[in-house]
Amino acid sequence: MRVQSLVVLAALCAAGCIRHDHDRVIVTQSDPDTTVAVLKSAFALQSSYPTDIVIADSPGIRDVAFVFDGGTVQAVRCGAGALSAPTGISGYSIQTSSVFGDDLEIVDAARGAAVVNNGNAGGTPTSVLEVFNPTSGANLQSLNLARSYTFGGSPQDTQGNTVTTITQGDCSGVCFVPTSGTQGKLYVSMSNVQQASPTFELLPGTAQVFAVDWSNGTPVTTTPATTLPTTHYNPTQVTRFTDPGSGRNYVLVTMSGKYQFGGTINTVSSIDVIDTTTDAIVTNIPLGLAAASFHAIALRQAWNASTSTLETFGLLGSSLNGNLYQVNLTQIHALNVASSLPASYTGGVVNDASSPLAVSGAGDYIVDVKAAAGGRWVFASSFNNGDIRVCDFGGATPSLNVSPGPFVIGDPTNFVSAGWMALRPGNFEGPEIFATTGSWPGPDAVASVQTSLKVSAP
Repeated sequence: MRVQSLVVLAALCAAGCIRHDHDRVIVTQSDPDTTVAVLKSAFALQSSYPTDIVIADSPGIRDVAFVFDGGTVQAVRCGAGALSAPTGISGYSIQTSSVFGDDLEIVDAARGAAVVNNGNAGGTPTSVLEVFNPTSGANLQSLNLARSYTFGGSPQDTQGNTVTTITQGDCSGVCFVPTSGTQGKLYVSMSNVQQASPTFELLPGTAQVFAVDWSNGTPVTTTPATTLPTTHYNPTQVTRFTDPGSGRNYVLVTMSGKYQFGGTINTVSSIDVIDTTTDAIVTNIPLGLAAASFHAIALRQAWNASTSTLETFGLLGSSLNGNLYQVNLTQIHALNVASSLPASYTGGVVNDASSPLAVSGAGDYIVDVKAAAGGRWVFASSFNNGDIRVCDFGGATPSLNVSPGPFVIGDPTNFVSAGWMALRPGNFEGPEIFATTGSWPGPDAVASVQTSLKVSAP
């Protein structure tokens, strides 16, 4: 969950004093002879380590970034020129007191959802789903997620103790899947952290599924339609994946596993695949000792000329090193329809912990990954280097950390990091990538990067 993210970031920054120019963020390439821009204007935030940034591919808000800035969903205008607060778009202020934001889902100009937290499942958690109108700022619903769940079988926590009933805590990711008309479902991952110190320990993970009808005054059902125990520990994010051939929807649950902030990885990472028609986990894609990072999986599509197939790949980073991991999602629908998906789908693994794509150094943290339209370009934000790395997937094998990157938006000598990213969708003039910076105690900023590449994507 992003509580873990904040602890990791604070630990990494504890070694020195942090300085940041809050009005300007350096946006350059590493080669001084190919500078893109120097001291580009940035949008100042109020918090340290903002926890999400989203630009929705929806009418009226394709030029607005929504940023989880502490207790506020801040709206930022992303057109050409200086970034600014847009007129007529309010964003949102968290209704629940004494919590901080984890993840955002902006459905359209009138519908949004967020998960917010304090505490964990080993204590008395406050875990809330807030539903809101991002244009007007109106609260539509605040729903308590810290509810009881009883596991079947005899699962164990990461200390080896048998677990039966828990109060779920640490909501970490949220995504919306439409079904028909105004109806759909919200999927929420629950990390169920048992304790953060002196060692990081976890209860078995869960995912809650809620029915939604946006035509209702309170759109989300107060009781989940189902709760799914996840295959491995620490589900930190949920990502909607729509099969391009069938249109069938799946939700990919990232499980980051247990690790120690000093760098030891104790349990595996993997991806559960939920069929949203049945709300059942139909398979699990193993990643090994990867310490998968906490943001949504980047979905990259590419045409395979030899098979005449549009293939879909998922990419995510690591919270303890500079690696990318890649899975092939192309066969999920075909295998699912044939009722032949194995419990562990190793055939979906392209690059796991045993064969990673090394984008930066071993001690890095890849905060976020985004894939551009067309499937060629992939961007990874490097915490320790304070930059955005560019990877080219246009050839038979990917080329990592290539020109025109990396784009430096932070100041690694003073522990100012690169954070969450969003790519602007549609046709437009101006910057294409928008990313948050992070430092302790902050506050930080939203930086803009113009790459000269075709990157438009939701």
